[in-house]
Amino acid sequence: MFAVLTYTDCAADESVSGRSGFQFQAESAEATPTDEHRISSGLLHVVPMGLAPERPEKHPPTCAYTAVDGRFYLARGRSTGRTLSGRPGNQVTQAIVTESAADILPLRPAQLYSSSSWSLQRAPAREVPGWEAPLEIDPAFETAGLHQLVVSESWSRDLLPRFLTMVEQATAEQRVKLIVVHPDQDVVMRWIALASLFEDGPRALELTFRVYAANPLAESAHIVGAHPALSPDLTPDRAVGCNVVDLDQRVATAVEVSPSAALHAAWFLEHDPYEALDAVETSRRWAAVVPAGSAALAASVACLEGAEQQAGRPGFAAALVALGALADGAHGDELEAYGDALLDVVVGRRPQPDDDIAALTTALWRLHEAGEGALAAGLALAGLEWAVQVPAAAGAWARSHPLPRSASEERQLNWADADSAAHAADLIGQVLAAAPDEELAHWFTLARALGTGLAADQVRTDIGRLARRWATRPDLTGSAFSWLHVDQVTLALQEELQVRFEAGEPAAIAALEAGSWDWLAGPGSAVDPERRPLSTWLASRTLRTSTPEERLRIVRQVAPRVPRWASAVFLERRGEQVTADEVVAWLGSHPMLSPGLAHLVEQVVRAGLRTGRPGPLERLAQALRADGVTGHTPMLKTFLHDVAQVSTTLRNATGQAADRRNDSLRGLATLPELWLRLYAGDLAELLLSVADESGIVSLSEAARGTLDGALELAIVRLARQVDVRALLGGLRLIQVDPGGLGRPARRGLARVWEDPAQSEVRDRLAASLPQDWAPLLQDFEGSLGKGRRTRAAVRNARRILDSKERH
Repeated sequence: MFAVLTYTDCAADESVSGRSGFQFQAESAEATPTDEHRISSGLLHVVPMGLAPERPEKHPPTCAYTAVDGRFYLARGRSTGRTLSGRPGNQVTQAIVTESAADILPLRPAQLYSSSSWSLQRAPAREVPGWEAPLEIDPAFETAGLHQLVVSESWSRDLLPRFLTMVEQATAEQRVKLIVVHPDQDVVMRWIALASLFEDGPRALELTFRVYAANPLAESAHIVGAHPALSPDLTPDRAVGCNVVDLDQRVATAVEVSPSAALHAAWFLEHDPYEALDAVETSRRWAAVVPAGSAALAASVACLEGAEQQAGRPGFAAALVALGALADGAHGDELEAYGDALLDVVVGRRPQPDDDIAALTTALWRLHEAGEGALAAGLALAGLEWAVQVPAAAGAWARSHPLPRSASEERQLNWADADSAAHAADLIGQVLAAAPDEELAHWFTLARALGTGLAADQVRTDIGRLARRWATRPDLTGSAFSWLHVDQVTLALQEELQVRFEAGEPAAIAALEAGSWDWLAGPGSAVDPERRPLSTWLASRTLRTSTPEERLRIVRQVAPRVPRWASAVFLERRGEQVTADEVVAWLGSHPMLSPGLAHLVEQVVRAGLRTGRPGPLERLAQALRADGVTGHTPMLKTFLHDVAQVSTTLRNATGQAADRRNDSLRGLATLPELWLRLYAGDLAELLLSVADESGIVSLSEAARGTLDGALELAIVRLARQVDVRALLGGLRLIQVDPGGLGRPARRGLARVWEDPAQSEVRDRLAASLPQDWAPLLQDFEGSLGKGRRTRAAVRNARRILDSKERH
């Protein structure tokens, strides 16, 4: 609703204020005191001083428009002759006001000038009705009429680009006022209306004008209408600092036409005017978020029929820039209105090899992030078509796609249209098939993000290719979480690695040993060859940190399932950690010793001879002597010979235990000390059983204390088993070798005889002792008492000495 106010000379009883003189003679209910002030202080018709006061019909009428504080004012006025007092200089001004832009738009304020509602007469009463919006306007002021105004004459057509440039300058930050000269107010107002059509709605509402002005150069409005009768000397040359268009004399200020003005003028002249102005207004709006040139070009292809056909690469690029920028700016209404048209420009262009696909892909994800799923999917489909046609573009797109830092940051399109998604999936399949191996990882990441629903069976070959590349490039693991069908690629990777490991491929084995594939082991380290074949190889990574028992179990599991050369992986790399039993387990499946394994076995033997027990070494020797075992080194052959000799001699000596002369026992005395140490436990039990006292002494002298600990423990162990050998053999050693093996024998028996808990054992051993050995037992028991008395005496002496020192 427009408020309506009429201002003229009136009597007190005629005015709204109740005062006489120039007053508001009539108002509608919507008018406010503020409206009165603004109209009376700047929008009233001014009777021209230089024209005959008695000829008001010769005075140019006026029209003025301004916008203040969200209210929009349009006023028209004319001279009416004498005032009520009879003096010349009366006038009437009629003004309309609204605070709603919707009351005016999509029309422009200058077009409202032509409404038939204007009367420019004294109102019949002080209260008048407001005007209902929208106002009807004269067809000459409608878009088609204004279009005809320009295209009907060649001079007007030629003027339009310069005129629009002047309008741009009039609304620029550094304004250059535009003055339009013509004696017919309708003509001037039509050109102002035309100028405002080339501004978007909000900017058009801020475009102020005054027609006519007594002093155009002094007016502050953006556009000023000048009448030849009021400004006879106003010419383009004399209006310094202003742009002048004299429509009567057909001259205008020379200005350099701006690119946007040239483009907008061409649209208006060559296309349907409504489409052209839609494009112009759209261009103006988009220029707030898009570079002006791109905004204009994008608006043309979005709004003008057939413009997309001639757009070429510039229009294609502008459409993508506009889509991305509008998405960033959250201009969902603009995208709803023009997004499909911009998309059509992209889809309709056949890409060239030197086009930059990055612009398309950037716009795609900006639309996706703005929630414009349909447009994003459309661009994705266009990009895939492009990728199929131009392989180089496919590679560029895949390489430029950002890898998410985590699974939570992944992008994924949603396809509302199943047919489009299926077509996109088919295109991805084609691109993957054509992609070189080095780009597959990038494409699998992008393919997942595009979310087309591409089935694994459709790209099974490419899954295999990617798995093979992954097997040679463990560093791809970091990005694998972002791949399409990563679970299937991982399964294929495991199969590929299995083949490469079994073939002994050096790079694959190096990656395995470096821990590159540890993550494939999953929780725990269980070897499950049937369900997880790769676990056989991955178990090699757990050996160093496993217990000896676990290591032996693993070696026993894997040895039958891996090639012979794999000893380098499961045994040789661990060096001194490997036990004899692990080697035995390995040889059970792989009897041939490689040089590397033979060297390891030598290490195991040396370590066993220094610190080990004879059992593992005997088992190792037995395994090395098994049928089919080859590759023995000289050192291992010597080892096998010595083990055989020691074992045979021990066995024979045990068999001759009751003989007064035991040649085998004497032969043991000739063995190197390390063998005596290794078999100390066996020799200790043997010494407690043999009757050859001279042989015992010979072995004692050869051992030189090597057997002492083993002998003491053997006596204690056998005694607790009530084995008479402990007592009989111990007493014999005490008797025949008191300074040698007799000492550990005495200690061993003393541990049993001095332990109250072993009384029953002592009684049973004593009862089993032959009668002729009783005196020796009595001597031993007597020595125990003496020893206790001696120890007690020493303790008492120490107490006495300590007491004297304290005093």
